[in-house]
Amino acid sequence: MPSQKDIAIMFDYIIKFEKHWSFRGRTVEIVLDCGKTYYTVSDYKKNCKIDDSGYIYFLTIPKWSNEHCQKVRHEQGSCYFTLRYDQEIVDTQKQSKEQKVSLRKRDSQRSKVYRFENRLKSVFGYTSTFLTIDECQELINEIFDIYGFSNPPRMTTSRKNTRYGFASYTRNIIKTHPDYLEYRHILHEIAHFIDYHTYGYSNQHHAPFVSIVLELYEMYLGWDEQKARIIADEMKVKCN
Repeated sequence: MPSQKDIAIMFDYIIKFEKHWSFRGRTVEIVLDCGKTYYTVSDYKKNCKIDDSGYIYFLTIPKWSNEHCQKVRHEQGSCYFTLRYDQEIVDTQKQSKEQKVSLRKRDSQRSKVYRFENRLKSVFGYTSTFLTIDECQELINEIFDIYGFSNPPRMTTSRKNTRYGFASYTRNIIKTHPDYLEYRHILHEIAHFIDYHTYGYSNQHHAPFVSIVLELYEMYLGWDEQKARIIADEMKVKCN
């Protein structure tokens, strides 16, 4: 008999696809077959909670016997679809969740780096400089040539994007709000791409990324890299 946590993970998986299941226009009640014990999705939804780690647990949920399922199905004329508990699905879902948590933990320097960059702006007396989208693309192309990488990302904007900017490696774009085409922000996003092509890391603010971004800041903004590294050390920001 699987644990309540594993049954909950299986239900969580089922619910993702529940809306696609119907029979002759009727909503299907999904029954999870756990051997001698049966649970329904509707009972599960009414009687569950989410803990701090994001897992869903039962509070109190009725256990059905197969005979009871048959009786209710017959009396109510309900449309039931029975799924067997599958440990392989549960293990895959656990692994996927652990990988996501691991990725979040891996970018442990993110907040530190943002504070560090704000400190550098103050120390070096930086005044925001805004570029056109064409100037941003020229900057991206130039830096990719310097580092010896082909296929530079495309610069794009969207008013739906409320963040300063982000790098998408799968789509090979740097996207930001049109009001945020700011020189230093664009250099920051380009540094993510250089980091990705050099080390294979995705959107992380680890030590190699900090070294790359400081190199770009010295190259294009005139910020002294050695002085910036001393400040990084004071703020406990790791860089290569």
